[in-house]
Amino acid sequence: MRYAIHLHITDPAHYDFMFEKDGVLVTWRVSMDGLAKMLEGQTVTAERIKDHGIKYLEYEGPISCDRGRIELYDSGEYECNPASNPIKLRLTGTRLNGTITISDSKMSYTGISSSPLPLPRDLLR
Repeated sequence: MRYAIHLHITDPAHYDFMFEKDGVLVTWRVSMDGLAKMLEGQTVTAERIKDHGIKYLEYEGPISCDRGRIELYDSGEYECNPASNPIKLRLTGTRLNGTITISDSKMSYTGISSSPLPLPRDLLR
C-alpha cells in the first residue's frame, strides 16, 4: 500500500499523513512542529480528519476554494498488520524508513529520516 505526507500551507500550517486503504487515503493531521518532534522520538497529537482521494498521493499545488497549497514531504510504501492495536505502519519512503504508531489521537515514529525537514518555500515568501 502507498502513503504520502504533505505539508499543508494554510493557517495554521500542518502536515497531513495519508495512507491508502480501500480506495481512499485515510488521513491524520499533525501540527507544524509535530513531525519534527516525532523524528526526535516524541509522541504527538494527531487528529483524524476526512479521507482524501487517491489523487492526493502525488499532488502538489494549490487547493480549491483558497484553502492554501500542499507540498509533498515524503511518499512511499507501507505495510500494516490490520489486527494490531495500536495501529503500526511500517514505512519505506523517500525520506522516512521506520514505524509510525497511531493510538487514539496520538502518533509516534521510530526509525530513520534520510534528510532534514525542509523549510517550506511558501512560508518564506
